[in-house]
Amino acid sequence: MRAQANPARQNGSLRGALRALGLLGAAFFWVIRVRWGLWFGSLTDLQTRYTQQLRSDTPSIGAKRIPQAVRLAAAFVPGASCLTQALAAQILFARRGISSVLHIGVENAQGFKAHAWLEIEDQPILGGTVESLAKYSRIAAHPCPPLIAGH
Repeated sequence: MRAQANPARQNGSLRGALRALGLLGAAFFWVIRVRWGLWFGSLTDLQTRYTQQLRSDTPSIGAKRIPQAVRLAAAFVPGASCLTQALAAQILFARRGISSVLHIGVENAQGFKAHAWLEIEDQPILGGTVESLAKYSRIAAHPCPPLIAGH
């Protein structure tokens, strides 16, 4: 005789899967929106426009998975550069009440190379590790405070 599954456990798994799918959908939406916006505007304009017009999402849903969701979504968006990914993730974190700083750096060792990454509390969370980012000279930092519901 086969044991029946616990309905409460199945509902929890289903809710978790739906949250993950929702986060991936949001990441895909923001990667596309940021990519499109960077073609026609500046980083500062986009950051200001997108973070001032947004409502705040539930803080606990998916914040730890944002970098992974953004990287996955970016794989399907042509031209989703490191800057696109960092800004999309910054918006998603801000919507969950988490402040972050988008950094832009340059490397001159083997020709000019620019790179963007995102940090929370001085720790890189998207775009590299402390070790891999050490080769870049930081030339810009764009902080984004957390959004508060109703503002």
